[in-house]
Amino acid sequence: METETVLMYNQHTTDTLCTVEHTEETMNESLVTELLKLTPAERIQLAEDLWDSVAAHPESLPPITDEQRTEIERRLAEHRRDPSSAVSLEQVRTRLWSRLG
Repeated sequence: METETVLMYNQHTTDTLCTVEHTEETMNESLVTELLKLTPAERIQLAEDLWDSVAAHPESLPPITDEQRTEIERRLAEHRRDPSSAVSLEQVRTRLWSRLG
């Protein structure tokens, strides 16, 4: 069994090191199990941190597919036909927060 030192996320610091024994097959499962032990607030913060790390290096993202480009163009054309159908970011946030109670 392989032993690896990994950086684990923690609400107080992202510098917590721990040693994890794993096989290739169980590594992701073990990591997910540990991550699910985080509080909802910690998981949200982790998701934001991960997203920020991806956004910081857009050049490393794969190019969009032809299907994605077609969908973007379709949505843009629809918006140009009827700009009043757009929903503001504030409206989206209000709707989402109202669902969370």
